[in-house]
Parts: sequence; structure tokens; C-alpha cells
Amino acid sequence: SCCVCLVEIEGRGGTPASCTTPVGEGMIVRTQTERLDAIRRGVMELYVSDHPTGWNEQAGTGASEFDAVAKSIGLTENRYGIEGRN
Repeated sequence: SCCVCLVEIEGRGGTPASCTTPVGEGMIVRTQTERLDAIRRGVMELYVSDHPTGWNEQAGTGASEFDAVAKSIGLTENRYGIEGRN
């Protein structure tokens, strides 16, 4: 999984991917927490660091789902740089 859909489930440890976690009766799921936002930002930064078309040069065009996710988590720059990307 891409790890962008990670969630927290009350009473369970870890941060499972919502796309592969079965729903249970009475399950309490959190989709937006500071911890999840930090994890998502880190995951997206890794994707950006290997983005073949230079995401930083095209960011903000709103032309892709990638841009929408980056915007929703507040990603505005790539701390890893573009040196040596694929």
C-alpha cells in the first residue's frame, strides 16, 4: 500500500492502512491526527524525492491527484532535494 491512507484504530496499536483493514462492529477510526499527518508528510516527501518529472518544478498546478494529496497534508517543498533522483 502507498501508506497515505493510514489510520488509527482505538484499542489497536500501529497505523494500519485503511484500504486493507476490514471494518469491525463498533470500530472507532481516526483519519486525521497530528501523528498521521506527520507520517503522511514523510511518505509523500519520499515519493517527491523520487518523482521523475520534478514535482517541485510543477507543484501547485493542481493537475494531478498527487498535487491534491500534497496540498491536503501541507507539503510545499522537498527536504531531500532533487540531486540524483530517478
